[in-house]
Amino acid sequence: GDKFPSAVTHYYDLFDYIGQHLMLPAPTIRDGMPNMYAGLLILILLPVYFFSSRISLRDKLGHIALILFMIISFNINILNFIWHGMHFPNQLPYRNSFVYIFLMLAMLYPATAFIREIKGRFLGAICLGLMIITLLGQKLNDTEPSIQSIYVTIIFLVIYASVLTLDKIRKLSRRDMARAVLLLVTAELLVNTLLMVHEIDSNEHYSSREGYASGNQVKEIRSIIERIEDEEEQLFWRMEILQPKTTNDPYLYGYKGLSLFASTAAEAPVKMFENLGFHSNGINSYKYEGSTLVLDSLFGIKYLIRRGSTTTVDDRMRVLIEENEHLLAYQNPYALSPGLLGTNALQTWRSAPGNPLEAQNNLVQALGGLPEVMMAVDQQQAVHDNLTLNLSGTNTYRYSRIDEGQKSTARIKISSDFSQNMYIYLKVTANQPEEGFVLIDGERISFNARRSTMVDLGFVEAGANIEFNLNFGTSAPKDGQFDFYSYSLDEQAFEQSMELISRRSLDVTLVTSRKLEGQITTDRDGVFMLTIPFDQGWTASVDGKPVDIYAIDDGLMAFDLEAGSHEIRLKYTPPWFNRSLLITLASVILLLILYRLPYGPGGKRRFGLPVIFKEWQIIEPDKNTSKIYGYRPLKTAVFDQDIEASQEQNPDLSDDSAVADHEANSTEVVADFEADSMETTIDNDVSDAPKDPVDTV
Repeated sequence: GDKFPSAVTHYYDLFDYIGQHLMLPAPTIRDGMPNMYAGLLILILLPVYFFSSRISLRDKLGHIALILFMIISFNINILNFIWHGMHFPNQLPYRNSFVYIFLMLAMLYPATAFIREIKGRFLGAICLGLMIITLLGQKLNDTEPSIQSIYVTIIFLVIYASVLTLDKIRKLSRRDMARAVLLLVTAELLVNTLLMVHEIDSNEHYSSREGYASGNQVKEIRSIIERIEDEEEQLFWRMEILQPKTTNDPYLYGYKGLSLFASTAAEAPVKMFENLGFHSNGINSYKYEGSTLVLDSLFGIKYLIRRGSTTTVDDRMRVLIEENEHLLAYQNPYALSPGLLGTNALQTWRSAPGNPLEAQNNLVQALGGLPEVMMAVDQQQAVHDNLTLNLSGTNTYRYSRIDEGQKSTARIKISSDFSQNMYIYLKVTANQPEEGFVLIDGERISFNARRSTMVDLGFVEAGANIEFNLNFGTSAPKDGQFDFYSYSLDEQAFEQSMELISRRSLDVTLVTSRKLEGQITTDRDGVFMLTIPFDQGWTASVDGKPVDIYAIDDGLMAFDLEAGSHEIRLKYTPPWFNRSLLITLASVILLLILYRLPYGPGGKRRFGLPVIFKEWQIIEPDKNTSKIYGYRPLKTAVFDQDIEASQEQNPDLSDDSAVADHEANSTEVVADFEADSMETTIDNDVSDAPKDPVDTV
């Protein structure tokens, strides 16, 4: 949920976070520890950074504080909640871990300039210490690193120790040293990436683009969507696709749908849609994986695309508008407006967990329709395979598998006394069943039985032989239960109900990404309900006067409306948007102030030296003044080419001799800052400026 944590809790032992810096860490997808791996080189540079005398104590303490704060943020529930926008994310946790990686890279980059000054024994000791810590992770970590992670990490640490001490063994130019390190870092990241991609594919499985984002079927889907949008005169309508490829098919194919997966989605509307029969993860997503014509009509789903050129579902209450070898497209003539005036019973309507088909009946009645547009259909057990099945209550079946080493099948017969549209709803514990299908006179309708779902059986003739099949694999538990509901649609009651509800619906005149406007005329007072999930960012006005929006079943927006003709306007602004905008502007202004603070009029620096000057020798002709009159670059990357050229001419020349030779033969660069209106004064940083040549990479 989105409630602020009432107590402080810790997730992991702090020592466990060390293992997240090793190669091949367990990928954090649904749960787990933060992704903190950014290359082994940062672990080697960490001691170099903190033992370097070139880096001020203030910088070291500041960075230690930031690192500890980030790790504590990962480990304490309240800080983790705040980091994620007052929300606990569903799957993909620790989405702020990239900030930690950026901090480490930015902090340790300067240490690369000093690594050649470090003695080989010290670098070897660092790598050896990291190997020991890697091995200890097997024994001490609660989340034990994989054996592959340990082996690959140790191998690369040995290689790093060898490469970083190459110039201690033989003469090596800066350029060659840089190339060797670059090659090693590239090899490490490449090996880690390839192995991690393989692991994710083995556990999660990558989807084929065919039928997902490419292929003839996808081209036809996009083409039909484009034609519908061009030809549709109605301003507000929805569309869905069966079978869905993702929870966010509306975003994948670019149509206006109901399905949604959003990390910031509120939990209450998700629960409501789940109670109505849509598939849901119970936290922040609901998906159109099966529905009824009743639900489609209430929520304005006007178009339905079925994948495949053939289907055993006889969808005769919708209008077939497109048929080809890849899909079938239907139009729902009963789809309603997004704004519906219901009775006062809407205020107390609740979509309680249990029977979603009855929840739909109750919603239709609360909106002014007839009491029962769908009716329960009798069931009876058939012959089962390798299990016993007992009915507990009205619709709950308890099963016991006889031989756990063999597959099992539960079968239930469904009566069909009249020719009518029929629906079933299966409520199961996730991933216990292996497969589900319904046989109608031998014609098979398959569905995803690994999770609770609604199935549209289409139009079924009277007297048809209907058999529900639920298969369990060898990994299924020995005992369990599932709820099974079967209903038929009363076509006459349904059409009358849709007609009654549509009489008091919103005539939409404007639809944008943030606004919805329309007109309504009603002969009675009531509750005006919008089939739009409740969000605090919405505001509403009736005839120009603001009205208070409240939530129906914590899921849908509504407000009270009196009889008469009204102009209704709704507008959406993200909660806290104005405050967030002010904070952003204030942050930008503060950043500009901090940037300009060291400078006086005319761009003259009041105090401090830019970081780059700490690698340059300061030239002060007048020792009694604090003004910089010039500067001279020492062994920086700019001069590396000249130094290396000297070494190529004289291979026996050492680095220091090459620098001295270069400086003796080069012209000193002096810049008169006063002439360029860049007179600069120095404060504390002058004392930190190197008085001897600085040996940098």
